[in-house]
Amino acid sequence: PLTYLPLGPKQVLALASWSTCLVALAIIYKTLRSHARSPLLANAGILLLIAIAPILLSTSFGIQATNGMDTMLSLCANALVVFCALRFLEAPSSGRALGCGAATFFAVLARPENGLCAFLVPFLIWLQSGRDRRIQHHGGLVLVPAAGIAVHLMVCYAYFGTALPLSFFVKSPNAYAEFLNRENAVTYLFTFASASIFYVIVAISASSARQLRAMAPFVIPLGLTFAYLLTVRQIMGFEGRLYFPFLPYLIVPAILAFDARLREAAPGAIEAAWKGAAVLAGLIFLQPGSLVAAPMEGAYLKLIGPIDVVHPSLRIKAEEHLPSVGRVTAIRAISEDIVSKLPHGAVVAASEVGYLGATAQHVSIIDLVGLNDTTIGLGQFSMDYLMEKRPDLIWFPHPDYVALRKAMFEDPRLFERYTVIADAFDYGIAIGKDSPYREDIESRVADTFDALYGERDLSAYIASS
Repeated sequence: PLTYLPLGPKQVLALASWSTCLVALAIIYKTLRSHARSPLLANAGILLLIAIAPILLSTSFGIQATNGMDTMLSLCANALVVFCALRFLEAPSSGRALGCGAATFFAVLARPENGLCAFLVPFLIWLQSGRDRRIQHHGGLVLVPAAGIAVHLMVCYAYFGTALPLSFFVKSPNAYAEFLNRENAVTYLFTFASASIFYVIVAISASSARQLRAMAPFVIPLGLTFAYLLTVRQIMGFEGRLYFPFLPYLIVPAILAFDARLREAAPGAIEAAWKGAAVLAGLIFLQPGSLVAAPMEGAYLKLIGPIDVVHPSLRIKAEEHLPSVGRVTAIRAISEDIVSKLPHGAVVAASEVGYLGATAQHVSIIDLVGLNDTTIGLGQFSMDYLMEKRPDLIWFPHPDYVALRKAMFEDPRLFERYTVIADAFDYGIAIGKDSPYREDIESRVADTFDALYGERDLSAYIASS
């Protein structure tokens, strides 16, 4: 529905993210409001100040809240799982178990890596439900979402040729040969920890044998999920994008443990001392680049980094390469000034396809890195496949995809069938010589080139084999 507003794609995506973020935070607040029992947190203003305000002060969270990706939808789904799970624990019943199962199913559809938390948290809470525990509750808690996911996977297999998301394949550690992306999953984990440090401190301060038991159904699945995420190549990780959807599994148990501790006796001197030391350690070490984080970050980069990689180059007449205009500027220029103006039926190949697809929904887009292309995602990039698709315009892959760029630049068909312009829009482009839209594309490229690069001669950057 937001697409009907008089806004550009960037604004629509940001508004969608922020709106979903507000819904997620409202669910977290409602959950805490329903279960907090201390006089202090019974005050709505104080509850908002303690539970919601700290994360809103985080720059990293602010990036997630407006980035236009599915991060906030995933956050919303996980908040709903926590809400339903605690509602079930409050008064176990088959109906509430079914509601919890529906939330689990929604969370897995939002992002598959939500599955560990979405399934385990309700199950572990069921184990804590004591004498009210009934085996028939498994029908709603486990069997219903499992059946829904099974049907979903079968439909995906029938339609896409694979039951699993393509990201499962293309974001595995060794999916791309000679891949230079240095985004660090460990750094992003510590970025998340730093952004949510307030809740970590609250959890430490509130910890006791009883509260640790109450927090365990949330913290154990959270730890397992984060261990898995460390094995994922977090391309476009954006300040911990993959970790922030799991905030509800930290915020809710931490604040409720604090609420419960307020109704207990004050800690003794020894307990207060070790908790103070733990809080101080958290403030010092739960930061990217800290004494704890730095060795782990370095080890991760050594593990994923290729050795002796040589970038492919193109021969041009110009004495120097075009200057970089920056990733965002390049994406917007290609998307808004060129591709969005192409007629229905045009075909474009690129690696940076998110904003491109949102801006030019009428154009067929080939995802060169396979995240949205089953042939490439399940197999391997092939110039035979690309030439068969005959894209009218190619925006070459990001330079991090070294092997992919080599495969393209070393194939003579590229230069026989395309006019290749090196460095244009940061990564370089190629215009189909036989494309029915060639004149239109060349005209728009020339105008946009002049706007970005001033008086530089475009013809000097046309590459030869």
